[in-house]
Amino acid sequence: KEQGGQERYSNLVLLHRQYLPLLADQDTAALKSICKQLAVTRKQLTKINNLRSAAKLAAI
Repeated sequence: KEQGGQERYSNLVLLHRQYLPLLADQDTAALKSICKQLAVTRKQLTKINNLRSAAKLAAI
């Protein structure tokens, strides 16, 4: 919404709460540590980075 979009059902992304910290603006070392704890796969990391990009955050 901050970027001019609208709050619509078609714009929603379902995300488990344990992955929510990966979309926060944190330092890279902390994010990589969280990824390791959650055993994030490459496919999951690609999806996370796409969401981070949409939020104008740096990739992990």
